[in-house]
Amino acid sequence: MRVGSKWVWIVVALVAPAGVTAQEERSVWAQKAEQLVRALEEGRFGEAEAMMAPAAREQLDSTRLANVWAQVVGGVGALKTLTLRPESMLGENHVVEFDAAFERQALLLRVVFQPDGLVAGFWLLPPGAASGSAGEGPPYADRTQFVEEEMVVGEAPWRLPATLTLPKAGESLPVLVLVHGSGPHDRDETIGPNKPFRDLAWGLATRGIAVLRYEKRTKAHAARLATLGTITVEEEVIADAVAALAVARAHERIDGNRVYLLGHSLGGMLAPEIAVRDGATAGVILLAGSNRPFGEVVAEQLTYIKSLPESAAPATQARLDAILDTVALLRAKSLPPEANVIGAPASYVYDLDQRDPLAAVKRVASPVLVLQGGRDYQVTEVDHERWRQALADRTDVQSKLYPDLNHLFVAGRGKATPSEYAQAGHVAEAVVSDIAQWIGGHR
Repeated sequence: MRVGSKWVWIVVALVAPAGVTAQEERSVWAQKAEQLVRALEEGRFGEAEAMMAPAAREQLDSTRLANVWAQVVGGVGALKTLTLRPESMLGENHVVEFDAAFERQALLLRVVFQPDGLVAGFWLLPPGAASGSAGEGPPYADRTQFVEEEMVVGEAPWRLPATLTLPKAGESLPVLVLVHGSGPHDRDETIGPNKPFRDLAWGLATRGIAVLRYEKRTKAHAARLATLGTITVEEEVIADAVAALAVARAHERIDGNRVYLLGHSLGGMLAPEIAVRDGATAGVILLAGSNRPFGEVVAEQLTYIKSLPESAAPATQARLDAILDTVALLRAKSLPPEANVIGAPASYVYDLDQRDPLAAVKRVASPVLVLQGGRDYQVTEVDHERWRQALADRTDVQSKLYPDLNHLFVAGRGKATPSEYAQAGHVAEAVVSDIAQWIGGHR
């Protein structure tokens, strides 16, 4: 939880940790979270303190950690099991959550990591706290109007769990395939308590449009990907999106000529390339899709974050300055390929920057819809205008700017901030309605 400009550890209900249930593949973030739990459980409080970011460390040194942990152990007894939940992103931070079963109480254990691997925050919460008000789905979704089928996207060894949300009524349905932004996203594109892809799927299915969403490869196969060394967006995004389009097209209730593609953020940047590769996409939706070089966009984001009151702590300023220095070297192509840049190797970024989304979108033969939130600090109106200019001579292109929406297309006031993603919300109904109307107009 944020208190002033600092991350602090909040013990909502007293707890204590012990064993983690086995899972076939766990990300490096999940492993780090377990390492923190083990250090606390075994009394290695100096090691736990060293894992924390400076702002968190200012609040709890090893002595205070020992005192807190003594209260935890005395409160609910020993931990029996920790079961890993789907991981998510909170702005640039990685969120790892466990369902924690203790001797006398079940709790949710949440660890938030900065991109540099340090612990930004740690929570022990009631079991239902993770989903927040977003848990029941958006108010414009009618769950009596659709069903969900479990699907698989791709081939071994990269098979991805997926969900096809199908309207109960109708045959030869249009379908929309959703492609995630950057990070190891689940099929709902969970970010804090928000689930924008689930909102889109349920809202559109209520309106008669099927939606296919799937686990990202970096989410479902993190450990196996790590053995490959360097990967690019070809392995991380493009190949699986093309496979997902094929899966959607083959379903018996889907009209194979009405398969649409929606890319959000990084997915929006790559959606034109995916559509060109597929060759049969009925239309492409760019949802806050970036189209500028990675280093330029990240430097812009970090400079804005650095200006916020919540980043005023000297330790936070120093951390952001260090990342900006690394990004400057990246933009000058002075970093070695294996160097880490906000959780990704420089080689990944070098490959990404060789791709030209504006050139690719001009090669898309089907209609294009470009949507942008006016409060978005990650992908801005600059990107929106660049898409518009690239497609200015097309008569089958529509674009819309929503002044009150952020990067997740959730409504609010003022320019969005990273901490806003911790607040539960839903994709605005206007966005769902506009997408449904656009797809309905291309029969």
